[in-house]
Amino acid sequence: MPPKQTLTQEEKNAKAQKQRERRQNESPAVKEKRLAQQREYNHEKYNREKRRRLNPMEPDEIAAQADVVQPVQEGEPNEDEADQQQDMDGL
Repeated sequence: MPPKQTLTQEEKNAKAQKQRERRQNESPAVKEKRLAQQREYNHEKYNREKRRRLNPMEPDEIAAQADVVQPVQEGEPNEDEADQQQDMDGL
């Protein structure tokens, strides 16, 4: 994948000017809808960040952490080895 092309400052300014012109010409209803969507998104983003700050570990993260397999100590047979030993004893 080729590297992302960076815009020069002139290109950035031209792009921003076009966007300002488009927004100047938009109808009040479209403008209100766009601003309402931005407010909703920003509110959701703020709440996600606040929740992450106050609760560093979400309940599903705690459950996922509990599912992590603990390493087996040297000398202790793990479940597979114990099952194999039982199978061999049964023969």
